[in-house]
This record gives sequence, C-alpha cells and structure tokens, in this order.
Amino acid sequence: MTMNMSTATASVEEILGYTFSDKNCLWEALQAPGSGVLVAGSRQISEGNKRLALKGDAAIKNVIIEDWFSSNRSRAVADGLLQSQVSNDNLRRICSLHGLQRFINLNPSSRGSISPRTMYDTMEAILGAVAEDGGDIALRAVMNRLGFSWRDIQ
Repeated sequence: MTMNMSTATASVEEILGYTFSDKNCLWEALQAPGSGVLVAGSRQISEGNKRLALKGDAAIKNVIIEDWFSSNRSRAVADGLLQSQVSNDNLRRICSLHGLQRFINLNPSSRGSISPRTMYDTMEAILGAVAEDGGDIALRAVMNRLGFSWRDIQ
C-alpha cells in the first residue's frame, strides 16, 4: 500500500532536519523499485529510487573526499573513511537507527518485509535527494545530523 506523500515527506524532513524545496525529489527517494509509484512530479521513476541511490552514493563519497582532501591526511585514511561510512552496513544501520525504513514504499510482493538492501539503497537515495535539492552544504549537514562520522576518523 502506498503511503500518503505529504505525511511521509514531512516525517522524513523532520528526521533529516532538512526541508526540501522539491518534495517530489524526497518522494522519489522513498520509492523502492516496484512500489507502484511511477511518477514523482515531472519525473518518470519506473525504477523507483535507483537513480537517486546512484546519485547519493556518489554525493556521499564526494563530501567525504572533499573533507579528507583539505585535511592533508593519507590516502589510506580516505580509503578507510569510504569503507566505513559508505558501506552498506553503515547505511542500513543509519536508516534503521532513525526509523527511516517506516517511510519506504515497498514493492507489494515484499509483504511488508524490508530487506537490508532496500534499506541501504533508500538511505543512498534519500541522501541523493538532499544533494539534488540542496547541494553539498545541505548534504553535509544532514550527514552530520544522522551520525555519519567521517570527520572523527584519524
């Protein structure tokens, strides 16, 4: 069953501490492939949130690398940061920690069961939506709020 867009987006915005200019972007991020929602605003989303997940993966890495690069730390530190912060386990953990899985529109055949993959893909898509809507400054703020800890690793 598809949840109400305005209720879901308002709840997720509160968790993120970020208000979207384009609510459809966040709505797209909440659509697991096969959810039955095929349009978000003017965008066709026949693959659910997969496109935003790809964007989110790249955007998260970019924020981490930008901060790492200006720190003059070693390449090994960058590799460790990316491995720990952008791992599927960490993304799934953050999604679960904040209860974001409650707002994912699932494929009806999933029968309400949310796989770890759906959780980490949706977390990437949500962060991709933040990057699309508000850029790196907004993304960095949301990542901090959610508990990513790339700045703490030496």
